[in-house]
Formats: sequence, structure tokens, C-alpha cells
Amino acid sequence: MKKLLYTLFGVAIGICISTATPALASTVKSITAKINTTINVVVNGEKVKLSAQPINYNNLNYLPIGEIGRVLDINVKYDKQSDSIIIEDTNLSMAPEVKTPQASNPGNSKAEEPNIQTVKLGESVAKDGITISIDKVEYMPNGEVVDGVISQKGFKVYYSITNNSHSEIRSTGKFQFKLNDANSESIVNNTGVSYVLDKFGVLSSGESAKGYAYIEYPNDITVFEVTYTPVSDSKYFKAPIGKWSNY
Repeated sequence: MKKLLYTLFGVAIGICISTATPALASTVKSITAKINTTINVVVNGEKVKLSAQPINYNNLNYLPIGEIGRVLDINVKYDKQSDSIIIEDTNLSMAPEVKTPQASNPGNSKAEEPNIQTVKLGESVAKDGITISIDKVEYMPNGEVVDGVISQKGFKVYYSITNNSHSEIRSTGKFQFKLNDANSESIVNNTGVSYVLDKFGVLSSGESAKGYAYIEYPNDITVFEVTYTPVSDSKYFKAPIGKWSNY
């Protein structure tokens, strides 16, 4: 599945669609922004060429959502009548799938959850030739410079991953978090994750990557648990590789 929710190049994706709707004039706010001619956009480890240049406003880079849709093979269109931006993912059939095995007792229809190893932060989990360690969770103050960009409040998850399997995997993956607040947990788990890694992209057998993933979120939260699922060829594995407890 193409990763619509993941801002892998470490900047915010802005929505920029022009319309000729007369009513729009009363709601438009003028801003002063700069065209960013130096930034590179990298998707799944590959540099892509855009037909529209990003703009920089308040230290955030914005791209037309139509451009993002094009490079991720996602249909984006504007519906004038409803004043809506319509996003259609044509690759939904490749969506991550988590299956739970059926109970061995035929009379019991309740499915058993997959056995996911749970360890503490700083410990490693190895499965199917993939070894990953979630080392620590670090909270970011508002205004911290992350990878050369002024970030908002949020948190970082430091991790390392080694691939000794027979298949290529990505140095990124899918993170899920258990937080102290259910509403914040839902929002954070559907927020784009950015990465700062010493090797970004494909990890062949014998290769490793180390760094951190970070999420910007304005509210005060506490991360109780981190779950990680590897990704290979833009598809998530069927089940997480492990859970890391912060308490």
C-alpha cells in the first residue's frame, strides 16, 4: 500500500488546490511564503521529480496534494459542488492485513490474538531473521530543530533494525502507540511519522539502520507502549514483530 500517511522526507505536506469558486474570496487569507528550490522529495528511498516547487511558510514546506498523489499513485480530485478534496487510494487491495488464527476448539468461535513478544525499552526482539530494538522514547519541546527543520511539540522513538532474512525490508516500518489518553492515542496512531536514519530505504540481507522516528503532537502525552511492524516492498507484515513497554 502506498504510504499516504507517512511524510518520509521529514516535512509537512500542505494542501494547495486552486479553484475559481467566487465564495472562496471571502475566506482566503493572504500569506507571504518563499519558493523552496533546494529541497529534495524522497519516496520509499527514491528521489522523485515534481512539476511544482514546494513553498516554505512558517518553517514548514508545503506541496500541492495533487503532486503527492501523483508520486504515490493516489487519485486526487477537487469537487467544486461540495468544495471537497477527494482522495482515492487505488492500492487499497494491498493494505496491511492482520490475521488472527482460529481457536483450536471448533466449538469456540472466538479467535485467539497472535502471540506478540513484549519486552522493555532497550531490549531487542528477533523474528524471521529481523532484529529490532526500541531503545527509548524522548519527548520534544515546541521549537526544537529536528533534521534542520523547526518542529512542533511531540516525541521521538529511537530504534535500530537489522535484516538477516532472505528478503529486502525497509528501514522504516509501522509504529503504533499506547498512550495515557485514548483520544490522543487515536490521533497519534493516524498521524504521519517522519524518520531520521543513518540508512533510509531498502535494507538487504546483512544491512542495518539506526536513528529515530518522530511524531509532532501538541498535547501533553505519555507513551506507555510501542508496537512495531516491519514493511517489505511497501507492504506491512501480517503481524507486529514485538511490543516495547515503557513501564
